[in-house]
Amino acid sequence: AADSHCVTVRGIHLSAGIFTRRLVDRIGDFDTDFSQAEDTDYLLRTFESGPNYVMPDTVGLYYRRHPGNMTREPDIPRREFMRALHKSMKRRRADPSLCAIDKIFEVKDLADWRFM
Repeated sequence: AADSHCVTVRGIHLSAGIFTRRLVDRIGDFDTDFSQAEDTDYLLRTFESGPNYVMPDTVGLYYRRHPGNMTREPDIPRREFMRALHKSMKRRRADPSLCAIDKIFEVKDLADWRFM
């Protein structure tokens, strides 16, 4: 479509991951208190647990946005994403044995990005 654009992000998306049953059992269920970003919260909890992982330089996911997407209303995704980060900070502050998450996301030229 004429208004289409493509953004390449190096990071981890839950739907592009392959997880062992043991890891899933260790992390637990999704937090159903989130209206969005429950996948972000799940990934943060996963990486806080210190798993072994590989992040290859291959495309693992294409995400198509359309007029009916929940992400078209930017306030809710932003709020829920920040809430997931805040919960991660609180968990790591309360339990120093949890791993830092600073090397999970690669952010370059953040000023040029359009969030949602």
